Amino acid sequence: MEKITPIGLFLEVAEDISGLLPKAECPAELDSVKVGDQYSVVVTSINLQERRVALSLAD
Repeated sequence: MEKITPIGLFLEVAEDISGLLPKAECPAELDSVKVGDQYSVVVTSINLQERRVALSLAD
């Protein structure tokens, strides 16, 4: 995990590619999340024009 923001967590999904795990999808213990934590995620959407990747926690 690279960065914690009010809208969610930014995670590195590949070298030089980050994705947003929205706050609604974040683990319940968000207060204990810290930079460097690792999560299993799936890509839910890619917006090439805006260079955005949306993520969801993997089951």
